[in-house]
Amino acid sequence: MKVWIEPSDLEGSLRVPPSKSLGHRALICAGLADGESVITHLGHSKDMEATIGCLQALGAHIEEDPGSGPLFRTLHIRGCNPAKTIPRSRQCWMPLNPARRSAF
Repeated sequence: MKVWIEPSDLEGSLRVPPSKSLGHRALICAGLADGESVITHLGHSKDMEATIGCLQALGAHIEEDPGSGPLFRTLHIRGCNPAKTIPRSRQCWMPLNPARRSAF
């Protein structure tokens, strides 16, 4: 079988499937931020729904754009900024104390 490839013009568009890994990161950043974010081209999956549920439990307000399609969606997120809403005594981070650093 012989195949000949000749130079030619190519036109069109391509929609790349969304990355679940990047989608989770975008959700977490937007959900924990102070302010509003819009995430577009986000896929549907059970683990995405679990991440959305966790962020809502923390206080983030998440709404799906009514114009979203069956495969990809757009979410409007108002972040909860836990640093402002969770009392300092219950936050899970501790400021660095140079006197308590240890060498590894």
